[in-house]
Amino acid sequence: MTDAKILIVEDEAIEAMDIQQRLADMGYPLPDIAHSGEEGVRKVEALQPDLILMDIMMPGKMDGVAAAEQIRSRFDIPIIFLTAYADDNTLSRAKITAPYGYIVKPFQERELHITVDMALYRHKMEKELKESKKWYSTTLRSIGDAVIATDKKGLITFMNPVAEGLTGWKMKNALNKEMAEVFNIMNMDTRQAVENPVLRVIREGVTVGLANHTILIAREGKEIPIDDSAAPIKDDKGNIMGVVLVFRDITEREKMEEALKQSQAEVQTVNRDLEVYSYTISHELKAPLRSIEGFSKAILEDYANKLDATGKDFCKRIVAASKRMSQQIDSLLTMSRLTQGELRENTVNLSDMAEVIAYELKKSQPERSAEFVIAKKIKIHGDFDLLRIVMENLLANAWKFTGKRKAAKIEFGQIQSKPPLNPLLNQGGELVDSENSPPKLGGVAKGRGGETVYFVRDNGAGFDMKYADKLFMPFQRLHSENEFSGLGVGLATVYKIITKHGGKIWAESEMGKGTTVYFTLGQTTPAPP
Repeated sequence: MTDAKILIVEDEAIEAMDIQQRLADMGYPLPDIAHSGEEGVRKVEALQPDLILMDIMMPGKMDGVAAAEQIRSRFDIPIIFLTAYADDNTLSRAKITAPYGYIVKPFQERELHITVDMALYRHKMEKELKESKKWYSTTLRSIGDAVIATDKKGLITFMNPVAEGLTGWKMKNALNKEMAEVFNIMNMDTRQAVENPVLRVIREGVTVGLANHTILIAREGKEIPIDDSAAPIKDDKGNIMGVVLVFRDITEREKMEEALKQSQAEVQTVNRDLEVYSYTISHELKAPLRSIEGFSKAILEDYANKLDATGKDFCKRIVAASKRMSQQIDSLLTMSRLTQGELRENTVNLSDMAEVIAYELKKSQPERSAEFVIAKKIKIHGDFDLLRIVMENLLANAWKFTGKRKAAKIEFGQIQSKPPLNPLLNQGGELVDSENSPPKLGGVAKGRGGETVYFVRDNGAGFDMKYADKLFMPFQRLHSENEFSGLGVGLATVYKIITKHGGKIWAESEMGKGTTVYFTLGQTTPAPP
């Protein structure tokens, strides 16, 4: 550190100038000189030197030791004492000022050089260490978790304010006490004392954590549920220097967990009640329907010769309506079951699934001329059975609504969305529209940035977008029964399945030109091809 500013405090002018010249010859900037203790203190305040060479024995009211005491109390500047002789009392006083070295007069230039360099280097290292300690101390004091540090014997050396608050101990009172005295823990259920984790860390040299149901007994007797971890502090050779213990009050977490358990139990009870209710309603509704359908068929068979054409038509309509209502009840039950149970997630190849469904659709109407364009290797993580229902409904709808096209085309593929969120259908099946809604790119509604969007597209009948809010609601149909048959529950079922996967679904359409249904699967990560 040859650019260090050095102050020489020496009452002998010739000797001071000799030291000044020696230091300059060593490459240091020309040092300043003070000829008394009082002048030295004033110059330290004005010049803020990096190092002081202080003669111990100086005449006047303030000798070198007194001057060093004043400087040390106000500034962080290393001091090297110069002395030719001194009594024991003076040397004892000098030690209290924690000097960075002594140079005994007369001295060699090499001795001066080494002592100055060592003092500057030592002060630099100590300053960095102090700053590091201060930085870590400030950080530990400001974090939200409680922190206690110990030495290698398990005696407390540090506590942050959160630890003080939880244990009831102030750091000044806890210093050098054994951890077990301050950090008193036991098992909540058995009321038995729990082994202090710090002792185990010292013994085994590994990071350890507390078992569940551990409580901290604070100094005033308050019981606090906690979790924690303790880790060894090691030097660069791997030797344990101490332990750091981090712990937190989990009272609120336990309350939330208990509330969650209660909510889950209530949901299970409600689901069971709903299931019983659904089956009861189904039975109560379908029993009279079977009677209506049965008696209508009996009238047609047994009293056909007594009915005119209108009467027979009425009976056929009753039978058809009864069957239709029975199917609607079954569909409602199916939708109800979809909201129950957990997803059974596996890798699902949607491309292969679409190919199989397309084959089945073509086989059902071999006379139709329809082209399926299915993207390859689209794999996701999801519930296979539920996603099969999604694909069957979307592709069957596309097949149905292209039934009047001579050259029908149905596509399945995927795109990568761009931010921000598109206004999608809400949980009630309604389109959310606002002035903050983002525009659409290339006719494709934008999803979450980087999210994969899957689509089924057809060139069929299409629908008027002003009725899009009804698209995914049960028993809402955008075409008459005469145009296209159906119950109006397929897309409502699809909506529930997509929502169960954490995704969104929406559609874009134009009358006479076709429809594209887009859907995402939430945070479901596409599986590798």
